[in-house]
Amino acid sequence: SFSPPAGVNLVWEDNKGGTTDNDSLVTSKAISSVAALQFDGALSTTDDDSLFTLKQINSAEPLNLDGALNSNKNLYAKVQFTFTGNETGKTFTVAGYDKDGRYQTDIINGGSGTVNGSVEFKEILSVTPSSATANTVKIGTLAQSALVNGSTVTITSGSDLTSNKFTVTGTDMFGNSITEVITGGNNSTVYGKKVFKLINSIVPSATQGGGVSIGTQATGRFSISHDIGKNDVILSRDPNNSNVYGFKTKNTRAIVKDEGIELISLSGKPIQAKVPENSTKNIVSEQIIISNLPNEELVAVVMNGGAKKISSEYKILEDGPKLDETEYEIKIDKINKNKVEIFDKKFGHSISTRILDKNRSFEAIGSRFQFSEEAIIGDKFIISNNVKGTGDNRNVINMLDLQLEKMSDQNKGNFQEIFSNTVAKVGSNVQANDLSLTAANSNKKSAESAQSEFAGVSLDDEASHLLEFQQAYQASARILQTARELFDALIKVV
Repeated sequence: SFSPPAGVNLVWEDNKGGTTDNDSLVTSKAISSVAALQFDGALSTTDDDSLFTLKQINSAEPLNLDGALNSNKNLYAKVQFTFTGNETGKTFTVAGYDKDGRYQTDIINGGSGTVNGSVEFKEILSVTPSSATANTVKIGTLAQSALVNGSTVTITSGSDLTSNKFTVTGTDMFGNSITEVITGGNNSTVYGKKVFKLINSIVPSATQGGGVSIGTQATGRFSISHDIGKNDVILSRDPNNSNVYGFKTKNTRAIVKDEGIELISLSGKPIQAKVPENSTKNIVSEQIIISNLPNEELVAVVMNGGAKKISSEYKILEDGPKLDETEYEIKIDKINKNKVEIFDKKFGHSISTRILDKNRSFEAIGSRFQFSEEAIIGDKFIISNNVKGTGDNRNVINMLDLQLEKMSDQNKGNFQEIFSNTVAKVGSNVQANDLSLTAANSNKKSAESAQSEFAGVSLDDEASHLLEFQQAYQASARILQTARELFDALIKVV
């Protein structure tokens, strides 16, 4: 047996994750084909009235879902309609989010008996009929996957199953796709070794006449603790630790320092620290220091009751060294093809997580991205800096910055303002010069007129003077003639 060093405690606790139930996935039945088995156990969501209990539909309005799973967000199921009469010609539109988190609608045609939808939904938002029904209807779910949250798989049989192999596919607790092949037992229960969070399918290799049930086994928790200050426990960060030790380790370091706790990420990924409710009585003046933050907004949320106040301090680097522009890596989630995560390419830490909209686009790091085709699970893209500006429009953008006011505080522009001022100044000078020319021409004409009064004879003026003298002479001659006629008349009278 192994004895840990003094001051180090190794503890194993049973039933800390998952569920123990020998038919939680598939209830006891014969295996009639080698297709994927239908989940119908307690951990499945198979239920013929889980959304809408049996009743007649009286209008074309969205239904008031009153089933036990109407608000469940982890259905992983197709919608199942059960008609007590013939409802051919009617349609039912189911809207919700599919298993990949993408909004979907599934139009199901009415009929008689049981009719199943074609979309695997994770959450149902609404069910809308095209019209009222003539008979009663109930709406349920048919599970396509089962959420087991940290369980192993068990297979129980009442006969010899040693020649039958069951292929179990799903995801582990870290979201990675895993597959396990479990060989059946002989009138016994066999246990799988891999821990599943979600089971997508269980496929047998052969048919079986006897009753077979498939369930889950809860898993335990292994913890290592030691006395602080007396010894240190260091676990290797080798990625093959799970093969060496049988368990996976967290890449986070926690240090008690100066009456505080310092958490350091050893993998470059963000650290999530939770304080259990009611574990502290007074947190006044407690400080949280966060460093190496990604280039994105920091949001602080204060919850629950009581008086609260948050104050913050931060440093701004002025005239510091010029930092290299961040390069990014965009990764498609390993399970959900509509979920993307943006990482800092150099340091590897996660910056943000986004869900693609119906146009396969998302916004992050100050930009909008759109996939031209449907994303592929596990794919990744690198966004590198184009330092020399080859093939992009950064030179045009820089010219526009010089044209506008973005560079005015750096004494490099504003070309638009300089050009406008230059045009206005030239126009003002031209107008002033035009006015000066008009005044000079007037002065010139006045000077020429004054000069002509003293330095020349005007024929027009002389002609007018001759006419004036001629008329005066004629008037004088008339006066003399009149005087002579008066004198002659007086002589004759005497």
